[in-house]
Parts: sequence; structure tokens; C-alpha cells
Amino acid sequence: MASARGRMHGESPEAYRQRRAYEPERLAATREYEQRREAGSLPVVVVDRPCVCPAYPFGHFHNEGGRPRVRS
Repeated sequence: MASARGRMHGESPEAYRQRRAYEPERLAATREYEQRREAGSLPVVVVDRPCVCPAYPFGHFHNEGGRPRVRS
């Protein structure tokens, strides 16, 4: 049978108790994060950057027809 010192990884008894008390919360948070990641429910942020083509000498956006529309 392994000694208690072997599981403590060189920690003090107080640090070991704190780590063991936090373990269930850490495991639950990790499990929830992995489930959200697998489900694809993590937020996706889309950033519209203005086009820098030579149609206008400043940043602008294009509409569906390809014509530049000036940013308002």
C-alpha cells in the first residue's frame, strides 16, 4: 500500500487537503467545458473588416452585387 506522502507530490498537508477539496469542482467544470465544445455551443465571434481594394481610398464594404457600399 502506498503511503499518503506518495500522493501528496511533495505538498504540505494543508495544500494537499485544499487540492483534494477542489478536485470535484475542477472535474465538473472540465466535463462541462468538454461537453459544450463537442456540442459546438461555444460562441463564435465574426468580425467584419473593411475591404481595402482600390475602389475607394478608405475602408469600405461590398454589397451582394459586388459594388462597394460606403460604411455609415
